[in-house]
Amino acid sequence: MKYMSQRAHLMYYIPIKVGLCIPSGCTEDDLQNILNFAVKKLEMDAQVSYCEVKEEKQFYWIQIFAIIVICCLVFLVIAGTWMEMRSDPESVRSEKLGDKILLSFSATSNIKRLFSTESSMESFRCIHG
Repeated sequence: MKYMSQRAHLMYYIPIKVGLCIPSGCTEDDLQNILNFAVKKLEMDAQVSYCEVKEEKQFYWIQIFAIIVICCLVFLVIAGTWMEMRSDPESVRSEKLGDKILLSFSATSNIKRLFSTESSMESFRCIHG
């Protein structure tokens, strides 16, 4: 306590900042009046330095479109992977167009193809070196 009392004068030079959330109906002047009333007996000074009203987050149409596209792609990857894992290997090579399209999004098949070191007739030899 003795240490703090010897350095109490330093508190005049070190501002303390506090953030508060108050109802949006209160103005900066209302908050200043409340602070003045609260610190009057403590012989301190309190000032409101910044006050803002939080607004609702607005999304642009392009952001909404991008989120929808990403969600659709994630759904297709999950559905294709699930379909490949649930079916037996012979039925995976189905001739149905819908099955082929859905299986083309399978994460397991695509990861195997991506990390495969075998070259096939479908690949570009100039890319492989």
